[in-house]
Amino acid sequence: MLPKSGSPLRKVASPKSKTCCKNASMSAATVPAAGLAPAGPVPPLAAAAPAQFEVTLSGIVNNNCTNCGSYNGTWIVTQLQDYPCTYRGTLPKFCGNMEQDVPYDSWIDVQIHGGGIAVTLRIDAITYAEFFRAGYPSPCCQINEQIPRSYAVSSAHCNTTNATCSLKSL
Repeated sequence: MLPKSGSPLRKVASPKSKTCCKNASMSAATVPAAGLAPAGPVPPLAAAAPAQFEVTLSGIVNNNCTNCGSYNGTWIVTQLQDYPCTYRGTLPKFCGNMEQDVPYDSWIDVQIHGGGIAVTLRIDAITYAEFFRAGYPSPCCQINEQIPRSYAVSSAHCNTTNATCSLKSL
């Protein structure tokens, strides 16, 4: 379980990490509900990728919803077993879809691919913000930096136009 905003960060037991993007033919198109498509095939690397990343989001504010700020905070995303270049963390439910007023799932994806690292924030199963770091960190996926925002939206629910994202390998 991931901590809510303002809660102390707890490390969860992490699975053994897999080889960093060892399958050179894997791409974002093969990963369900993933973010940005890669610029090319995933680079084959021998080093081990971290099993988890710490993602810190800030600057997400309310429009017509009262809980958008709950997405600000530090979250842990874990490497997906069948997709070693993709990490995912579940977020709290949202206000609900405007048409049906039913909350859908929300999550953060971190994807490593030949063009760099992409972080995608999905609220109510809709992309609200994307952050992208061009270039591949070396050694394999060892990172602790702010990731530039490449996409943001001010919807009827939440506004991510001033959102920031920091990414740290664990």
